[in-house]
Amino acid sequence: MENLAPTLRSLGKYTEAEKLVIQAKEIKLRVIEATSHHAIATMANVQEAQETSIINFDKKVYSLSNLVKKTLKIMSKIAQ
Repeated sequence: MENLAPTLRSLGKYTEAEKLVIQAKEIKLRVIEATSHHAIATMANVQEAQETSIINFDKKVYSLSNLVKKTLKIMSKIAQ
């Protein structure tokens, strides 16, 4: 569309050329807005997933730590 505008302009069809340029700019703007919202949402989802993974990992480490402590207590009682 935008590439056609200079041709129309050179043919003296200024009004048509202007309409094409405006349409092309509006389409570009909509695409950029849609893309940027999608990108922002994706980044937020990735960050949330990373935070959840870290939290879940911390919970697993904590649980494992407690399991090790309990196991050591049991083993020390058996050893006595």
